[in-house]
Amino acid sequence: MNFINKVLQWLKEPGNLGKAVFLIAVFLIIFGIYGNITHTNKIRKSHLVLCGTVLDMISHKGGVDIRYYYYYGGKRYEYHEGAPEKTYKDYIERRINSLLIVIEKGNPSNDAILSKDEDYEKYAIKPEDTLNVKCP
Repeated sequence: MNFINKVLQWLKEPGNLGKAVFLIAVFLIIFGIYGNITHTNKIRKSHLVLCGTVLDMISHKGGVDIRYYYYYGGKRYEYHEGAPEKTYKDYIERRINSLLIVIEKGNPSNDAILSKDEDYEKYAIKPEDTLNVKCP
């Protein structure tokens, strides 16, 4: 309790609230970057490419939110993720209802949509990783 009281007292001093907000923001940014790097590295080390089925897409300013599912190990996994606006245009114009998903082997909750050419390099996807993947 003594520590909490000291922190509360420090926050009441002029100018310290702004410092606290800044420190929290920096911490959250660092934590977010670390989480993204960890997510990517785990998929790069051991991955599997699967076909996902689009449930729906919602276009918004700056991109699109895709809700999709896929099967792995006999179990259905459903997620939503952001993607570029081009993915939405392809969905509307060509009525695509499937997309390629990359997952970390053994941890299917660590996944990503392969919606841009750069994604293949980002996750170290080789052509042979997609040879046997057949999407409807």
